Amino acid sequence: MEELKKLPLREKYRHIRILLTLMIVPGFVLLLAGGTVEAVMTNYGFKESLGGLINVVYFLGGTLGMLFLTHMMRKYTTRKILIYSSLTLSLSLLACAASPWYPVFLLFFFIAGIANGILIVFPGVYVANIFGEESAHGQNVLYGFFGLGVIISPIISGLIIDGGLSWRWAYVVPAVLIILLVPTLASSGLIDLGHVVTLSYRTVKRIASENKALFYGILLTVTLYIGAESSVSLWIIRYFDESFTRIILEPHWVLTSIWVGLTLGRFITGALSRRVKPYYLLLTMIATSTLLIIITPLLGSQEASLVLYPIIGLMFSGIYPTLVSYTAKFSPEYSGTVFTIVLAIGSAGGMVLPYLIGLISEFGNITAAMSAIGVPMLVILVLVVTIRPVLSDHKVVVSEVDNLQ
Repeated sequence: MEELKKLPLREKYRHIRILLTLMIVPGFVLLLAGGTVEAVMTNYGFKESLGGLINVVYFLGGTLGMLFLTHMMRKYTTRKILIYSSLTLSLSLLACAASPWYPVFLLFFFIAGIANGILIVFPGVYVANIFGEESAHGQNVLYGFFGLGVIISPIISGLIIDGGLSWRWAYVVPAVLIILLVPTLASSGLIDLGHVVTLSYRTVKRIASENKALFYGILLTVTLYIGAESSVSLWIIRYFDESFTRIILEPHWVLTSIWVGLTLGRFITGALSRRVKPYYLLLTMIATSTLLIIITPLLGSQEASLVLYPIIGLMFSGIYPTLVSYTAKFSPEYSGTVFTIVLAIGSAGGMVLPYLIGLISEFGNITAAMSAIGVPMLVILVLVVTIRPVLSDHKVVVSEVDNLQ
């Protein structure tokens, strides 16, 4: 491993090129629920409360996958982890596509979530170990490919559904793509990472004792943010279909535009963070996105929604990376563990909040539901202001490394 760290940057990228290609698929799978939920609900014949379970099972699976990753790294080689996870993801997605009943679909999408959670996090851990001091550079590129998958997912899902094909084909596409990569993974020169500290309750207690306000502050704000972002992604298509009789732009493209804003915005935020204190950037983005999330559905204008939701994506872009970047305030031996904990536990927001938004839509209306996403964002704003002393005294450079939600 030490020899790889000494290689020129170009050679390091040559070493991880299979990971760059691989990362497109987990990004694709991340938005499968949002791009197909309307068609899935119609096919199985149920309402929003049950539709929200798609995100619940996916994020539950993803959380479990992330939490057990350190245990897998102690037992299996790098290639085996990637191959087993890829095969599991492919087979579970194919099973989703073939599921005759909704409970069966949910079971296999839960399994897909476990595999996808591992494939989202483990390549980042690998790059951090191989790139050493150049890790930020490598992570930016790695998760840039992940972002590419996120952007194309609703496009392909939309083309499939709008073209008159079954939504099931949207699940077949990533399943086939990743299975094609398995032979290359098997013959790759990816190395094993060596000793790994297993995540445990004792480790979490030790980390929290360093700075309780910062640890629990980051944990809670990230959880609420993931929930808000996932809720927008899951229900935006339903919002357009139910709110407007004459559709100007297919909702799948609106979802894509939100993620284009998220992806590009992280590059912009990364540049601005070198000139403006990250805390003030964070505060501005949270306040602006909260306001826009609340008022946009209430305007009742399709034209306004087409303009404002991509701006919401742009404002969303730097919130998660900035919050997670504060994990660098912890001791070096724990910063990576803190990142894993925050991402894994934070995924609970992606399980619970989209489901609650679905209930509001079913028993109220979709306009109230979309506007209600502003409530957790408002809580984030209050929390960030409250823990300002432990945030604003630390200089952090934001990068696209954290483009994982």
